Amino acid sequence: MSDTVWISNVLADPDLVLMMETDIVASDRGGAIEALNLLTAGKAVTEDMCPKEVWGGESAKWIDRVPDVFLANGYPIVSERAASLISSFDLGQGALFPIKAVFQKDRTTRIPGNFFCWIFGNTKSAFAAAASPDARPFAGPNSGRWKMPFVHMDDQLAVSVSALDGADVWVDRTLFKSVFVSERVGKALNEAGLLKAFRLFRCRVVAG
Repeated sequence: MSDTVWISNVLADPDLVLMMETDIVASDRGGAIEALNLLTAGKAVTEDMCPKEVWGGESAKWIDRVPDVFLANGYPIVSERAASLISSFDLGQGALFPIKAVFQKDRTTRIPGNFFCWIFGNTKSAFAAAASPDARPFAGPNSGRWKMPFVHMDDQLAVSVSALDGADVWVDRTLFKSVFVSERVGKALNEAGLLKAFRLFRCRVVAG
């Protein structure tokens, strides 16, 4: 039995928020807000609710390349290299929807590469708060929800063995802005040199 899973703070790291705009926000802000609420809750999101074009915002600088994972208007965007790895595992209700193009701020000059919008699509309630003393209470000690530590390290958070069942990518209902991946997904990303890009940290699996 696997004794680890991996947690990513991709949704919480401000360094991954690029000054980028998306066509879905420009054309249907209400629909985009609905989609982002579903996405961060680990619910299924349809392709028509996701961006097809991404471009540098008005105050963005000219850039040669974008990282393998970044946030554009709140949507997680991943490179083709990363998407090809993730898509080979059990995504459950998750998905990787293709982006037609990522442009410079002129909306004409294409940034090299193919990109995908990453939909997590699954939820689990496996976070083991009692075995994770570095987690912070969310909205009071009795809320039943938690926030991730300010500083992330391997093995400081734990999940129950129920995390090993089901899809290889998920959001935990009880841990705010959490994105988890299975040991095998984490291993594949690590072997591809993408562990740091995805802000992945190892979690312990405990009984209960």
